This record gives sequence, structure tokens and C-alpha cells, in this order.
Amino acid sequence: SRNGEDFEHLPYGQSPGNAVVVQTKEAMEIRAVFPEVGYKGGGSVLFVTGQNLLFDGVLCRFGFRHGPYVFVSSALVLCETPTHEPVTAALELTAPAATATEPLVRPNFVFHDLPIVTGANPTGGFSQGG
Repeated sequence: SRNGEDFEHLPYGQSPGNAVVVQTKEAMEIRAVFPEVGYKGGGSVLFVTGQNLLFDGVLCRFGFRHGPYVFVSSALVLCETPTHEPVTAALELTAPAATATEPLVRPNFVFHDLPIVTGANPTGGFSQGG
């Protein structure tokens, strides 16, 4: 219901300075994430490439956990992984004020335990290398 109001044009005597301005942006779209696997203890830095990565206050969300986001360009951002149990989680870029999560593509990121080295072969070598 418009209640007789014209929301497409400013009323007489009103300027853009005292009007409500609504800004729309293109949806963020992730194209690739590198690396796709990291340690469950967090701290891995991911290179996320895509389009329209321009939102303010974006969080890199991995399931229910999130990590910091560093803007490089509209086509590249960096995400740091949070601590997470070993699982495959969808990576989402979310804006705190948004009601829906972005982007159009949600690539997976795999959280792994640290590898355990149980031995090395050969056990010795030349002091000069090689």
C-alpha cells in the first residue's frame, strides 16, 4: 500500500540531503578459493577470487564460525580461517546488515587435523647435501 505517497520522486521542498537514500549493489560471487584445505586450529589465509566483492564489514563464514576479511580488490579478498572441528564447511561471505548470505557460489573448505610424522626415510644423508 502506497497510502497515496509517491516514493519515486522527492516531494516539493525536500532535497537529497534530508531524504532516505537506498543503495543497491550487485551480488557477490565467489569463483575460486585457494587453498581448499587447512588446519583445524585456524590461521590459514585463503585467497578468494570472484566478482563484486565490495561490501563493507564482510565476514568470511565457515559454517557457524567466522574469520576476518581483508579487501584487496573487487575481484580478490583474503579470509583467515577460524578454529574449527575437522569438517568440510561451506565458505560464505556475509555482510552483518544483510538478511541473506552471499555469494551465488559457496565453495567448500576442508578443516583437517595436523598430520603426525611417524618416521622419515632415509634416516641419514651426506653432510654436503644431495
